[in-house]
Amino acid sequence: MTSPDGPGPPPPSTAAAALSRSYETQRAIDRVYAIAMIMRLGFVMNLAAYLIAAMLTASELLSEHGPRTPEEMLGLLGGVGLWLVLAGANGAGIFGTYQMEHVRRRPFAIAAALLMLVPCISPCWMLSIPLGIWALIRLRQIPFDEWT
Repeated sequence: MTSPDGPGPPPPSTAAAALSRSYETQRAIDRVYAIAMIMRLGFVMNLAAYLIAAMLTASELLSEHGPRTPEEMLGLLGGVGLWLVLAGANGAGIFGTYQMEHVRRRPFAIAAALLMLVPCISPCWMLSIPLGIWALIRLRQIPFDEWT
């Protein structure tokens, strides 16, 4: 095999760059995998909490000692809607972390990392904001060609 400069083997820097690039890519994928597992745990815990809150709010709405005025009923219906919207956002986060873990569908993986930056959606904002930033940094290190 000849190099572009003339006869002989290709320069070693090309082969070393290819090896280090694949090693760095694999390290980034491994780190994203670990981040995704931690993020998914938080999203699942939050999803359960929001669904329980929605059920408790709905049970208050349907109880015989429930709201007496239309304003109270509207407030409880708004509460149920809010809990269900937050539960849906956490469901999207769970889906995004699954895509992040398997290096598929990059937009969903980025959306899951961005959802971690929203204090009301993520489980613990003191942990989730740095984790979301870390996930975005690590996702950026994976070359676009690696995503399926």
